[in-house]
Amino acid sequence: MRSSGVKSTRSTLGSILSAIGNLAAVDFGLLVHGEAIKQGLYTNVYVGSSLISMYGKCAKPAAAKKVFDDLEVQNLVLWNAMLDMYAKSGNLHDARQQFELVKNKDNVSWNAIIVGYVQEENEIEAFNLFRRMNALEYIIPDEFSLASILSACAKVRGLDQGKQVHCLSMKTGLETGLYAGSSLIDMYVKCGNLDSAHRILASMPKWSVVSLNALIAGYAPSNLEQAILLLRTKNLNNVVVPDDVTFLGVLTACSHAGMVSEGRQIFNLMVNQYEIQPRIDHCACMVDLLGRWGFLEEAEEFISTFNLESDAKIWATMLGACRTHGDEGRGQRAAEKLIELEPQNSSPYVLLSNIHAASGNWDEVRSLRRSMKEKGVKKLPGCSWITVGQTTSFFVAGEISHSRAGDIGSALRDLMALMKDLCDIDSFYNVEDLSSG
Repeated sequence: MRSSGVKSTRSTLGSILSAIGNLAAVDFGLLVHGEAIKQGLYTNVYVGSSLISMYGKCAKPAAAKKVFDDLEVQNLVLWNAMLDMYAKSGNLHDARQQFELVKNKDNVSWNAIIVGYVQEENEIEAFNLFRRMNALEYIIPDEFSLASILSACAKVRGLDQGKQVHCLSMKTGLETGLYAGSSLIDMYVKCGNLDSAHRILASMPKWSVVSLNALIAGYAPSNLEQAILLLRTKNLNNVVVPDDVTFLGVLTACSHAGMVSEGRQIFNLMVNQYEIQPRIDHCACMVDLLGRWGFLEEAEEFISTFNLESDAKIWATMLGACRTHGDEGRGQRAAEKLIELEPQNSSPYVLLSNIHAASGNWDEVRSLRRSMKEKGVKKLPGCSWITVGQTTSFFVAGEISHSRAGDIGSALRDLMALMKDLCDIDSFYNVEDLSSG
């Protein structure tokens, strides 16, 4: 365009800056920035906001701030662009400062800061801001506001808060909107209230594949028949076209439920009728489905057919299935492939060792342990964690270095004493052993 002598417009520069930001190609962004200065479009609001967004996506917040400071007119669009840039980059300190300085905040301002806190998993502050927006600032939330706060409710399984937001969505008439409705379904599914999720889906005049996927994911673990019925019914009625995520949810459920024949049919439907290229996750699901339920030879053939020999996840799945069914030969092959791909991963050594031990092949067990020692492969200890409020505590097997180990031990002794009053457990557990690590 430039070589043809056609001058750029603000729309041209805005569009190309958006493309540059998506590629994070800051060197090209600097060239376009220079072009904007040469053509006198640097002070244009549209070009300025595009420059701010581009520099933000290229992880250059200082450059974005300089663009903002140099603009003579700083309207709400530019303030929101800066706020969105800080929030999306995870810089919540500067985002919050920018937010508090914005005069006459609109929905875009509130949505940007709320989404920022949700993405950084600070759901409490996201809830506080949403309440302030609605109750104190008298800003009527839009679909994106509701979708953002419902995402926070889903993350913390906050059913009570989610119900309050649901009521608000009904008052504002947004309950059946595409974004708010899909977010409500996702929230209810993750909070375990499938009936409410299904009612919302049924009431939505327009369905999206996101809504369908959320509901299928909810039904799949406990009611696979309902999940497959949803898939097939909506397909037959041409209401919504399932995507790769839809099929991944149903395949995962088939694996857990042992529905091997149905899993094969679903996979073939995905590949042949919908012409969806299977991702590695779909293939791993099929290997798990076949291997978990004893079709190890078919699982091995599946790996070969789809040329999956170079993927560690596939071989880890296959090795786990071999351990379950005690297939020493295939387990050996799977472990060798996995060790070749991830030489410092202790899992294949441990799983194969368990397979050999189960078959009484102690020479191979000793050989594997010797090999691990020679290669410096170490088995990571098991760990668990619990979150209380905003504090997450980690516990590693065999260690007592936690800062409140004494309190934990004391609480364990009290609990064991209470249980001892109900039944004689001395023959099963040693109280002192449990409370000391």
